[in-house]
Amino acid sequence: MLRICLTGGICSGKTTVANLFAELGAPIIDTDIIAREIVEPGTASLTTIVEHFTDSILLDNGELNRKKLRQLIFNDPIEKKWLEELLHPEIRVQVHNNLNKSTADYAIVVVPLYAESDSIDYVDSICVVDCEPTKQIARLMQRDHCSRDEAENIIAQQATREQRLELADDVIMNNEDIDQLRKTVRQLDIKWRF
Repeated sequence: MLRICLTGGICSGKTTVANLFAELGAPIIDTDIIAREIVEPGTASLTTIVEHFTDSILLDNGELNRKKLRQLIFNDPIEKKWLEELLHPEIRVQVHNNLNKSTADYAIVVVPLYAESDSIDYVDSICVVDCEPTKQIARLMQRDHCSRDEAENIIAQQATREQRLELADDVIMNNEDIDQLRKTVRQLDIKWRF
């Protein structure tokens, strides 16, 4: 089975593309979803996070306060590294488990920050979802209700567009309408099946 990493910058359209592949029957393994599941109340990972940051990192309902955690690690490389060393091995195990269950011709593993990662060994090919920077900024401002400066700052924290494209085996341009995007996805679906 071919294991395809689907990646791209924030608001490039990764979720839309993954959904289009899912419509064609491709199994989708989303590392962001796995990352959320492994820190749900009652999990060992959440317990470890609370021991490290205290229970002030929790919402009133006992769930992880993701916004507060992001703020804590955003400008602190030591805390960010600690969190990654806690969560990434568990994410990797879950991805491998899901891949091993699949009997499809190919599977899509959505890894938003693939270009920023250094230990991903579970994919055979990289597909980058890309769009013009002006579209990316506009989408992020609309989605997160933030200013242009805030959007640009968030984008600047990720790998550059050029760094992502340099890693790509395939590129899906997401500047056009949904029909063009669907056509590109169908072409890749055929390529990866045969």
